[in-house]
Amino acid sequence: MYNKDEIDKLTRLLKDSFLEEGLEREIKRAERYRRPLTFLLIDPGVPEDRFHQVGYLALKKIANIARGTTRYLDIKVRYRNRILILLPETDYEGGLRVALKIKNQMDMMSFHDFPDIIPVGNVGVASFPEDGIGKDSIILSLEQDLKVPLEKKTPEGFRQIAGLNKNKTQEKKTPEIAQIDDIDGLMKL
Repeated sequence: MYNKDEIDKLTRLLKDSFLEEGLEREIKRAERYRRPLTFLLIDPGVPEDRFHQVGYLALKKIANIARGTTRYLDIKVRYRNRILILLPETDYEGGLRVALKIKNQMDMMSFHDFPDIIPVGNVGVASFPEDGIGKDSIILSLEQDLKVPLEKKTPEGFRQIAGLNKNKTQEKKTPEIAQIDDIDGLMKL
């Protein structure tokens, strides 16, 4: 599907050069066919001063998690020292479910040679067109969404940070999670 010059050697995901044309192409496809498109931005959460020790290993592990958690048709890109995933045909709630699955697996990551390093990764979620209509606005929305760690949020707080109450223009963007007692309960929706 892609030639080897487009593949990042460390993660075996697409290089961020895909974003030059590929991201806009996917956005235009979603717009033309009026289909949902959701984005995930995964930050490994390795402290800056320790990134040289385990950051690349963390990216490699997260890339494996992303491949195992997403569908073949989902587009996975190494974006700087993060992982960007495009989820075509996936609405915001579906993207949120995938984000939580990835986050749960990330929370179990460890580094045998560096047991004192505990990554506190996070996953940002954004949808087209509700959170942005182009590459820059989508990336900005994802960056904003990464600012608060998911594991410290109640479901209500999680909805606010993750964007479920971002004054979405479509009513279907607000899932029924008022009865959920914890974040793990959201996985069962």
